[in-house]
Amino acid sequence: MEYKLSDQVYHAVLDGEVDLGLVAYPEPRASVTTLPFFEDELVLICRRDHPLAQRDRVVLRDLEGCRFVAFESEIPTRKAIDALLQQHDLRLDIRMECDNIEILKKMVEVGLGVSLVPLLSAREEARMGKLCIQRLSDHTVRRPLAIIHRKGKTLSRPQRAFVELLTTEGAELLRRDLENDDLIYGANRTSPAVCA
Repeated sequence: MEYKLSDQVYHAVLDGEVDLGLVAYPEPRASVTTLPFFEDELVLICRRDHPLAQRDRVVLRDLEGCRFVAFESEIPTRKAIDALLQQHDLRLDIRMECDNIEILKKMVEVGLGVSLVPLLSAREEARMGKLCIQRLSDHTVRRPLAIIHRKGKTLSRPQRAFVELLTTEGAELLRRDLENDDLIYGANRTSPAVCA
């Protein structure tokens, strides 16, 4: 497995460097087959001592004027966040940008700002008490994931088995894991979010 930016994943698949790619916010391309895989949710992350961490509910408008750590502007997740903010006429104080989720989470941990990130990527830090996860109570922001391969390419048996595993069992296991994660959703399931 190798991490690349979304455009690089498409190019690697089209150039035959890799057989399969995994992308967020898949875009239709004539020469690519797209297989929907899973929908993650974007959630707010902040330090445990941040004022937003202390709230029972966080709404999108609460982010107005917050110091924010963002993905770089060409990353599909950032484009989706920017579109949501523009739709609601919200402005954030973007302090830092980066293209790597691990670095972004570290920036939030050291107090450079808050961020919106995929839930799956922040659960471990919440479990360890490094970050607080808050779901937006007035918006559910979905982040679709898909497997891509070059159109017309015949996948080998192991490749087909891997795709089948991800699109059926893998997606279902992720869904169930998120539903049963008391750390993220709260043991009583009535609170929109909890801090770890």
